Amino acid sequence: MDIKIMVVAIVSVVMIAAVVKQWLKTREAQGDQTFFEDISKKLDKIEKLEKRVMVLEKIVTDKKTKLADEIDNL
Repeated sequence: MDIKIMVVAIVSVVMIAAVVKQWLKTREAQGDQTFFEDISKKLDKIEKLEKRVMVLEKIVTDKKTKLADEIDNL
């Protein structure tokens, strides 16, 4: 085997390995980003649900006269 062909083969393998390594890192980072976006969406939804529960608790614990006013205001 000629020395030039061996050098080209070694350089090619190293370059391909570097590209694959970078591609895997990028893919992993995108997966993490999607994971954090899902968590963020779920936290927002939980916050909205907590606010709704507080409103419902207020409606249930108020007197009947205030209950009618609160329902009308919604």
